[in-house]
Amino acid sequence: FLFDDLLKKKIESDQGDGLFGIDPMLYPVRMTDTFLTPREDLLSWWMGDERDMAIVRLKKLKPSCQPQTEEGSSPTNIANQQLCPPITDLFAALLYSSRSKANAFSDLRSQQMYVANVVAPLCSEYLELMHGEATLLRQRLLARDTTKSYSGSDEILTANVLEWISMITGVHMAGHAVLRSQITQNAESDQIHPEHHNPLDGVIKSIFAFGDAMVDEFVSAFVEQIMMERAKLAGYTMRAPFLISEHPHEHHERRGQREKDVKYTLTLSPDLNDSIHVLSVTLTACQIAAAKVNSVDSRTAEMMYFGSQSIENSLSHAVGCKFLDIGLDPMGMCPEIYLDGAKQFCHDVCAFKHLFQHTTSSEGPMERAVAASRLMSLDESPLTALRNALCALISSDTGSEALFISDFAADSRLLEEAESMLDAKGFGSLALEEAVSIMNRRC
Repeated sequence: FLFDDLLKKKIESDQGDGLFGIDPMLYPVRMTDTFLTPREDLLSWWMGDERDMAIVRLKKLKPSCQPQTEEGSSPTNIANQQLCPPITDLFAALLYSSRSKANAFSDLRSQQMYVANVVAPLCSEYLELMHGEATLLRQRLLARDTTKSYSGSDEILTANVLEWISMITGVHMAGHAVLRSQITQNAESDQIHPEHHNPLDGVIKSIFAFGDAMVDEFVSAFVEQIMMERAKLAGYTMRAPFLISEHPHEHHERRGQREKDVKYTLTLSPDLNDSIHVLSVTLTACQIAAAKVNSVDSRTAEMMYFGSQSIENSLSHAVGCKFLDIGLDPMGMCPEIYLDGAKQFCHDVCAFKHLFQHTTSSEGPMERAVAASRLMSLDESPLTALRNALCALISSDTGSEALFISDFAADSRLLEEAESMLDAKGFGSLALEEAVSIMNRRC
């Protein structure tokens, strides 16, 4: 293989003028084609040996994440947490070596046999090892209630999130490594068999799909079990519609004089303290990882942002959906919206939105939740002006009790003008039907 690879590079370097005037096509045939390709049994044995050695080397460097100890101590040193797991670097090196050996064959069938019998199993083993690591990370994430106050809880959560980021980034970079391998292989193969289907196509899709699944798994476990159940966000999402639709007089009678004294001072709802804390710790871990990437001088640095950015964007989407459901009220649990409750809800949503200042999404559920809460808490004068302007578009009596989306949908021009009006007021991320529903429920 060393001889064939050296000869191949030499021919390629002298392809333009020829070496000493000799046509490159007159060079001797490759040794791999001479000794391996004609012997099917020898070729199969050799490929099996190549596959087994590569997998053994990969298993020796399998991820070292271990379950959390009973005392809650974390085996991970935050300061030394790597941006990409070493197993991914080894996988990329083995992949490069295997690709070079596959390209040493001039016969297309032998090349594809090597890819199918060595490279594809190597990729499958890598995914299997990373799946086992993801399972351990999930167990560590849910092993202890991170919302409880005890020494080191934030450090444990931070270390776990950094490990998730490292693993997700590693899988993403591994997928690109296989993709580059496929592109090189296709460039050579298409000259002879342009219709040939590369056996790594399915492997590449599986690697990228697994990376996305890791992001979804972390976000699902974190939001649904840590934030919703342990940090009491579920209780807030159930109570918020009733607080928003609660009449101010009933509110003050029930809360008493103290509530009247502090009604003009908005603070975060008490039952959100735990959830915003664990979310802040997690997003801070994402920024720690991003800061490490900023200090790396590498051509792959851009890909190293993938883990932290994916987690931030997915968390923004998942948490935003919780607040957006409250604002849009698809289940009809908030038939009326009163200003006091709406202002408190808007303050809560904006407090969470402030944590996601580094996300790359522009109009996701979190941004739409902020727009909905702002419209819900709009003061009477600007709200009336907006309602009257929409009524004027359809020549409706401004004193009518409700707006109807059907009046706008019947005329595309009116619909476009109404949407432009909402956009000018800063509510363009909401659909007209959603904005009309909120305005109709405001009391």
